[in-house]
Parts: sequence; structure tokens; C-alpha cells
Amino acid sequence: MDDNYIQYQYLLRGSVDCNVLFCGKRQGSYNHAFMYPVKDLLLCFVKSGSATLRNSHTSDPVALRPGTMYVLYPHDPMQQYVTDAGVQWTIYWIGITGSFVYQFLQHIGVAPECPTLALPHFSIIEDRMEKMVFAMKNLNYNAALQCQEHLYRILALIHEDSCAPEARDYVEQALYIIRHNFGQNLSLESIANSINIDKSYLARLFKEKRNETVMQCLTNCRMAEAERILQSTAYSVREVALFCGFADEFYFSRVFRKHFGVSPSEYRKNLR
Repeated sequence: MDDNYIQYQYLLRGSVDCNVLFCGKRQGSYNHAFMYPVKDLLLCFVKSGSATLRNSHTSDPVALRPGTMYVLYPHDPMQQYVTDAGVQWTIYWIGITGSFVYQFLQHIGVAPECPTLALPHFSIIEDRMEKMVFAMKNLNYNAALQCQEHLYRILALIHEDSCAPEARDYVEQALYIIRHNFGQNLSLESIANSINIDKSYLARLFKEKRNETVMQCLTNCRMAEAERILQSTAYSVREVALFCGFADEFYFSRVFRKHFGVSPSEYRKNLR
């Protein structure tokens, strides 16, 4: 054997056909609405502000908040988002072509019915987006290559943030979905379908391993986030409810009171 010869197998089989078509930034807008179909897949990143997103696959509005990536899928006539009144809306976006990006999104658990992902590395992604927007100003070959570099770096950071469980541990996969998507309209059935397992089997495994039900875990995650938002922001109860996956603020208030013993408004008042 020749010790001077080294070769490693590339992990990704097939073509990585993922190309930047365009990129952009909207900064400091108020009362912004996006209500028309897109021709290409868009990765969007919320820097500031809040909004609600709908598409043909979401039964309830999906909350968009700072540090979140959301995906706009091509040719969906029902797809739209509207920012919340009185808040500044700053986002970045990348238009992408190629089949690889759809495989990538599926791998990290993002789909039309589940179109968002929280990004702990958002500040680094923001820096990359700024560099990509700057490079795109220069219409030359070198700038195009720089944009491709930034795209793959951003995808690598998104993948790192997703940290999707690879093992066939159904409980860990369910926890991953809950912790990263509690702001969406989740149910035992939708979580089970996402990991290709019977919902009754998942419910039994979850209860055996964690001594709580799937929905109790989901509620606990939502209440922990609601408490954090109430403590650190001035968002209204309605906005907090949407952020935490509740379309009905009154139902959210009932769940919050049952969990903490006081209403969201009373909780915030007691902090002063």
C-alpha cells in the first residue's frame, strides 16, 4: 500500500446544483406585505420585526420573528406574509435554483407545511448576507464566484443550526421538531408524520422515555418561550401568542394562566 496516496470519498452523491440567482435586503420598512407568487425558491432571513406567513400548505398563520429563516416556495398563489403593525421589518433574501436546495431543506426539516427554522448563528449569517449583497453589485465572474461561496457557507451554518438527529431515535427526532418549530401549528399526528412513525407508537415511546406526552412537551416549550418574550420584549399578548404557535390569543391566555397561575398581562405587570 502506498502511504503517500490519500483519497477520501465525497459525502454528497450526485450533482450539487445550487446556484444564486439574486439576493437582496429590505431595511426598516413599516406595514410591509408580500402577496404574490414567486418564480424561484427564496431563502429569507428576518433581522428585525415580526410578521405572519401563510401558504397553501399551512392551516394556520406561521409567526416570523428575528433570527428566523423562512422559505418562499415557487408558484404558490396562496403564499403571503404581512408584517405586524408598528414594527420595523428588516430582512435578507436569496433566490436559488437547483434541485439540491430542495433536498437540503427536506434534510433539515423545512417544507411548505413547516417553512421556518430558528437560527442561533444568525449574526454570522447576516454578515455573510451583507457580503453577498455587496458582491452582487459587481456584475463580473469573480463576484459570482464569491456569491456562490457565501451561499454554501450560509447553508453550512443553517445545517449546523438545525442539528437534525441522524440516528433512528424517534423521541429525539420528535424533540428536535418541537424545539425548532413550536411556533407553528404542530400536532402529534404532524410530528409523527414528519419522522415516518405511527402516532400511537410515538406517543407511547415519548411517554416511556420522558414521562410526559408529546403535547405536554410542546406546551412546555411554548410557555418557556412566552415567558422569555414577556420578560425581555414589549410585544403585545397577541404577538406573543403568534410567536408561540397560538392563533387564538384568548386560548393562549388560558393555557398561560393554567401554566403560571396568572394571565400574560398580569405576569408582565408583576415584573415591574
